[in-house]
Amino acid sequence: MKNSTILLAILATLFATWQTISLLIWAFSEDMSFRSSATSVGAILIMFLFGWIPAVIVAIDLDKQLDN
Repeated sequence: MKNSTILLAILATLFATWQTISLLIWAFSEDMSFRSSATSVGAILIMFLFGWIPAVIVAIDLDKQLDN
């Protein structure tokens, strides 16, 4: 049950990070739709390079909290 909870937290954090990055790209672009900003090469590159970091931090914190 602990691993399932951590997995769901990781997936939710990855999704939230991807949506936040897509929202920022969409907000700063003048002619892009949200869908195209979410699937743009820039958003995918940022997620590949930095998007996993918040998910790892959440997973480590949740693992420590569930051990207690």
